[in-house]
Amino acid sequence: FLSKTLHPWAKLCDAVTVNQRRAHRTLTLYSYQYRLFFGALAT
Repeated sequence: FLSKTLHPWAKLCDAVTVNQRRAHRTLTLYSYQYRLFFGALAT
């Protein structure tokens, strides 16, 4: 009974973790590109 109840929550937590990692990676990539772009503008 417990495992059946907890299983969806575990899946949900995994999905949230994966989404946070993906968002973090995307933000890191964007900030890197912005730095390159503004660095090129500044020079």
